[in-house]
Amino acid sequence: MHSQKTKVVFSRHKVFPFVCLSLPFVCQSNPRNVPLVSSNKPFVGSWGFTLIEMIITITIAGILMAVAAPNMFTFVASNRLASQVNDLINGWLVYYVDPITAANVTLKLHGQLTGNNTLTAPAPVLTFNKSGFLTSAAGNFTLCDGKLKKSRILNIPVTGRPALTENTC
Repeated sequence: MHSQKTKVVFSRHKVFPFVCLSLPFVCQSNPRNVPLVSSNKPFVGSWGFTLIEMIITITIAGILMAVAAPNMFTFVASNRLASQVNDLINGWLVYYVDPITAANVTLKLHGQLTGNNTLTAPAPVLTFNKSGFLTSAAGNFTLCDGKLKKSRILNIPVTGRPALTENTC
């Protein structure tokens, strides 16, 4: 009888079939002593940005900011103008005359408009009757932004219902 020796090999390396570092799914895998995550050689296979990539990224970001900054100024100034016109529409000094004491009783009071915009009005006071109609002539309030060169015109007709239009200063 012929005796056959059985060889048992215990390896500490894991072999993954069909995986290779240079050509995946093509060549036979070779066990490696060094894990793929770390290496004895510093900066080999490390991920990050090079100086050239960082300079190019910062340059592109600077160009985009230079294009967006003037549009941002226009957007903010336009919103400020619209907000002030809305404050003008909603912010009136509303009072009534008490028939017994003949004194003015304040119902609503709005403060001064903020910002550097200029407001021109046809009259310092608009008076409405009990039906909500103007007792004086109709008028246009113009709020102008000098930097933006835009204005919003608040037209208050005799009916008392305000209407907004846009114009240039």
